[in-house]
Formats: sequence, C-alpha cells, structure tokens
Amino acid sequence: MKINSINAQPYNTNFNGLKYQNGLKTKAILKPELKEFLKANEARINKLKFVDIIANDCNDLFLDIKNTRYLDPNYELFYDEENCGINLNNDNVVEIWSHSHDTVHELRELKPVDKDTQSIYSVNVATIIGFLAFRPDYVWTHSPEAILKCAELIDSSHQKIDDAEYQYGMDCVKVIEEADKLVEYGHRLDLIDKVSSTYNFEQDDILNHLPTDDLENLFKNKEDVENLKYYGITINKTSYNYVEPMIYDKYGYIDDKYSDYYGDNGYVIFNNKEYDRFKIAPIKREYPVFTIFSKNKDNKYICHVDFYDGGSNLSSFGGSSFNELVQFTKTLDKIADSINNAQKKG
Repeated sequence: MKINSINAQPYNTNFNGLKYQNGLKTKAILKPELKEFLKANEARINKLKFVDIIANDCNDLFLDIKNTRYLDPNYELFYDEENCGINLNNDNVVEIWSHSHDTVHELRELKPVDKDTQSIYSVNVATIIGFLAFRPDYVWTHSPEAILKCAELIDSSHQKIDDAEYQYGMDCVKVIEEADKLVEYGHRLDLIDKVSSTYNFEQDDILNHLPTDDLENLFKNKEDVENLKYYGITINKTSYNYVEPMIYDKYGYIDDKYSDYYGDNGYVIFNNKEYDRFKIAPIKREYPVFTIFSKNKDNKYICHVDFYDGGSNLSSFGGSSFNELVQFTKTLDKIADSINNAQKKG
C-alpha cells in the first residue's frame, strides 16, 4: 500500500485509496489497533476509486471525496440504488440515510473539515432505533469500520454517477429519469395486456390508474387465478378511489348449506347473520379465521383474516395481502370442486 502525505503534494489530483496526514511520520505514530485495521482492510481500501481514507496524527480517519458535486441530492437516484437517500444541509453537512425497517435507520453524517480543504470530511455514523417522528435515541460511532463502509457506499454511488455522466453527459439524471419513464410506460402496457383478461375489473379505468407494483402483483398471481374453476378475482374501485380485490363466487358455493363439504376438506363455514357475513376457518386450528362479506349481494366478497393479535384486510394490495387472498381463494376452489363433483353424482 502506498504511503502518501497530504501535505507533500496538492491533494485531489491522485486518489490512491489511503493517505496519511504527514506520510511515514503519521503512520509510525498510529495506534496498533488502527494500524492493524488498515492492514487487514488493505484490499477494500485499494478498491476505492472516488474516495480516499485519510489517517491523521490523532488516529482519526477522514474521507477525501474526489467529486464533491456528486454529493448533491440531485444525484439521489444513484444513492437510491444502494437503498439510500441524501440531504445537503445549509452548513454543507451531507447526510446519507438508509433504513432496513420502519424503526431502524442509519445516518451517515459528513462534515467538511475546513474551508481550505473542501473535499475532506469527518464522518459520524448513527444507528437510530424508533420512529423518527418521536425523537428516538441516536447511537453515534466513528469507528474505522463504520467509516470504511461509508466510504465504500459513496464510492459505489459515485462510480455509477461517473459512468452515467460519461454515457449521457452532465444532464444524465434528467436523461435517465426520462428513459425510466418510457421503460416503465412500456412495462405497464405489457402488464396491462397480460392481466386484463385474467381479472374482472368493475370500472374501465382501473387498470390505467393502478400503480405499477400492483400490476406486477396481479401478473405474479395470474397463473393461479387462471386455474380457478369456480371463483375469480374482481377488482373494484370505491368512491374514495381505494382499490379492492374481491373474491367472485361464480356458483354460490360460499354458503353454510355446503358445510359438510367444507368439513370434508378440513374447514368450517359459519353464517354470521347478525352482521351478514361468513366466517371460514380450519377445523383443527383456532386461527386463522377468514371473514368475508358481500357489499352488493352479488357474490363478490371482501375478505379479512383474523389473527390472535388483530386482523388484516386481504382485499388490498398492501404487503402480502393480495397473495394471501389468492391462496385462500384456491382453497375455496378446491372445496367447490368437491361440491360440484358431488352434485354431478346426484
């Protein structure tokens, strides 16, 4: 690994991964733990092309960033590929956010060291547990490992920005966004064409207004829905523009008069007449309990599933709800098949 002094030559002209504040003098006085860390991670550091690690005489590590304009939030889409967002505060402090869960965030805070070396930043990394709106505790660290990981993240994003500018020019963000829109539009048309005949749509304009993720969900379940014999899935838009996937019972087999057939298939069906809804559940287990009801008495049912700690609306595209709705409908279809076969036999 090369040993370069940041005082011996103009900085920013040659990025080599690792630099020392005063060359060999700084390296000699580093604590053994930091020396060991730098040696053990030599390969990772040498891979960096757009960021240098700087070790100073106080055993602190800083980042020197080759193209600081790449820290502009205008380039956020390239950070988003790393599941991150980026902010630039009024004091030129750069914040790079990521989250693995609604209540677990990581903040990387880059502060300029001084006005003369505007490309050099100190780094603090915080793990934040809790909802940001409720002022959770920030657990800060500036450990060598956290700083190196931050450098790798920035280096990866800046490589993508550099490649994009080389290919599309300085206006690469706008070019890519416009291209992405065209690609998504084509993708949407393809999805609409593939699912339009599989599902029943109550209103003509639903498909054109469904988010792309929801269209992809419809396509993912297309084969299962097409294999249903006695049921279908109907998509309805409410007066509040809320989209509801509903179970369409083509032959009226959701009825407690068929309870024996439900029992033969390991389920019980109960007509809760007080609330005009049916409850269907596995016989051998208390949960889950599927609650279904028809809004318009037309054999199209909204579906909820109840667990010990609450309930979930399966007639939606939130999370895995729609997938679970289709799987439950497959179960109903299997029961309906036994009903149909028995009726054929008389």
